[in-house]
Amino acid sequence: MKCLIAVYLFKENPEIGKSTFLAKLALDWCNAVSVHNPDHKAIFNDVDTLKEFQFLFQISLRDATNQREAIEMIKTQIIHMIYTDAKREETDKLLPQIMERETCIITMDGLNEWFDRLNKCVVPLLAHCQTRCVSVITPRPWKMADERLKDSEIISLIEIEGVIDQEELAQNIIHSLHPGHVKTHIEFMTYVNEHQLSHFLTSPWRLTLLVNLWMN
Repeated sequence: MKCLIAVYLFKENPEIGKSTFLAKLALDWCNAVSVHNPDHKAIFNDVDTLKEFQFLFQISLRDATNQREAIEMIKTQIIHMIYTDAKREETDKLLPQIMERETCIITMDGLNEWFDRLNKCVVPLLAHCQTRCVSVITPRPWKMADERLKDSEIISLIEIEGVIDQEELAQNIIHSLHPGHVKTHIEFMTYVNEHQLSHFLTSPWRLTLLVNLWMN
C-alpha cells in the first residue's frame, strides 16, 4: 500500500493553506480514532478511511534538512521530544516494527524546504518493507516538476486553492481565540467588505492575522 499523496499549491502563494490542511488532517485523525470524542464533526468527509490508520506521524521537512529517511525524522521530531533515556531507546526499536506491520499516515510539510544531501532522492526515503505507510506531502508546484518524482509513485494529487468558507473560518477563529467576545464574525465580514480586504481571506494565516488585528 506504500504510496505518495501530494498536496500542492494553486499558483505560487506560499500561505494558501498547505500546512493548515495537514494540521486539520492530524486533528481529524486524532478525533476519529478517539473513543472519548464520538460526536466529533470532521472537516474530511471520509472519516471512516482515517479510522483505518493506526498511527499518524507529522513531520516538518524544514526541520529535517540533514536527514534522508522518514523514520529518522519521526524519531528526532516526535519520539525524542516525548521520551528520554531508556524509554526513548525502546521506542526507537519499536518504531520500525510499527511502520512495517501497522497502517500509518506520514504527513510531511514543506517539501520545497528539504533536499537530499546526496542529491539522489526528491522525497524522504521510506524502506521497501514499510508497505503499509501512506505519505502525504506538501510541495510547491515547481517541486512537482522534478523528473525524479515519477507519476507512478503518486496515488493522488490534491490542489489547494485557499479557504472555501471564509466566514465560517472567521467565526471559528473568533470563538477559539476570544470565547465570549461581544464582537461577531458578521461584524468582521462587514468590516472586511467595507475596507475591501476580502483578497486576504483566501489564506488561513492572513485571515487569522486580520481577525486578531480587527479585534484588537
